[in-house]
Amino acid sequence: VIATNPAGQDSTICSVGVVPDTTAVDDRPFVPQDKFRNLEAPEGKGPRRLEIVPGVDVQPFVPPEKFHKLDHVPPSERPDVELVEPKRPPRVIVPLSNYELEELMPVILTTTIDAGVPMATFTWYKNGQPLLEGNRFTTKYDILPKVLTLQILAARPDDQGTYTVRATNPVGSDETTCKLTIRPVASIDTRPFVQPEHFAQLEVKAPPPTKEDMEKMEPPKVIVPLKPMQVKEGSPVLLQATITGKPRPNFVWLKDNKPLTASNRLRTRYDIGTKQVLLQINDIRPQDVGEYVVIATNPAGQDSTVGSLSVVPDKPGVDDRPFVPQDKFRNLEAPEGKGPRRLEIVPGVDVQPFVPPEKFHKLDHVPPSERPDVELAEPKRPPRVIVSLSNYELEELMPVILTTTIDAGVPMATFTWYKNGQPLLEGNRFTTKYDILPKVLTLQILAARPDDQGTYTVRA
Repeated sequence: VIATNPAGQDSTICSVGVVPDTTAVDDRPFVPQDKFRNLEAPEGKGPRRLEIVPGVDVQPFVPPEKFHKLDHVPPSERPDVELVEPKRPPRVIVPLSNYELEELMPVILTTTIDAGVPMATFTWYKNGQPLLEGNRFTTKYDILPKVLTLQILAARPDDQGTYTVRATNPVGSDETTCKLTIRPVASIDTRPFVQPEHFAQLEVKAPPPTKEDMEKMEPPKVIVPLKPMQVKEGSPVLLQATITGKPRPNFVWLKDNKPLTASNRLRTRYDIGTKQVLLQINDIRPQDVGEYVVIATNPAGQDSTVGSLSVVPDKPGVDDRPFVPQDKFRNLEAPEGKGPRRLEIVPGVDVQPFVPPEKFHKLDHVPPSERPDVELAEPKRPPRVIVSLSNYELEELMPVILTTTIDAGVPMATFTWYKNGQPLLEGNRFTTKYDILPKVLTLQILAARPDDQGTYTVRA
């Protein structure tokens, strides 16, 4: 193993030898060898506790420190009888630490303990029961550094638990405890291809309510319901409803009155800024057709809204939908010599009239005889940002909704979106809309990708 850092490097070498099995056939049992330990113990006794008894193997009765006293004593002055060291109980100096690691990794639990005089015995416990010996467990006490270790090879989920080591001598005892957590890893036998949580119903859970929320509760209320949607097969769709409530509601989605199960094509979340609950469905298929319901619930009550989704079939016959998104070919649809159009709103096109609705409100209370033949021109004024865009962070494939409040001015402004200083080009994942009365401009991005990351600007 070679250790390297900017100041230099060092290495150490060892060899590993493997003793071949006696036969060519792999006859190793499925059941670990330590499971049969009961058969090796004397009749009527179970496996021995995992402990260190001083004097056995590497632990001498006389600690090495006792020999250090003789180093500087001339032979003539050495006493015939060695002075007896005062007795003292064992004492934990550095306790065990909690441990968390993946299944099948090696575990080493370490603690520093003064073994006392006479030297203590050490016994390990797991969940309050003596830890039994096994070929995966090794414990060792190094006398000079006073370090006790428990080594567990190839950790298993059933090794998880609370581990305690107790040091005991005739004068007293001390102990230290830690928790060992084993994170399971995938295996062929016990892990399904589809995780169970994928069959859970699709929902958005709210964070725990604050004390203030509980004091001023408001039941969920649908402000803008789900709308019927008709989309082309293979394209993404975003179902959205505006729902308020205090504390923030939990949301559950149903399809045809049955819980909608989670899927890697479905993404749902609640956008706090716009109070919208969103359901994004990628790659629409005929089986997605149906009636969708979102139920909002909090301690004060519940409300729900329903919307239908229908799919326009793709061309009959072979599924010839391209792997490359349709908007990548937009250059081919533009007039010759021109690239894709900028993503912008031009007043008077589609839903944006030249004359704002406010202008018609002035006529409501004017008697017919007093109405002027020529409408008075409203003074010109520049557009003005009232509420700025906010920074946004979310997971890949989730829907994005950027919102800002802008007074469009007179005459009504055009709105153009930019990403990293370049005009944002149209695509089937991008939609922008300006609601005149609340003066709210939104940019909606379906199935966010890493390359959508950047700095977004809208210019009025």
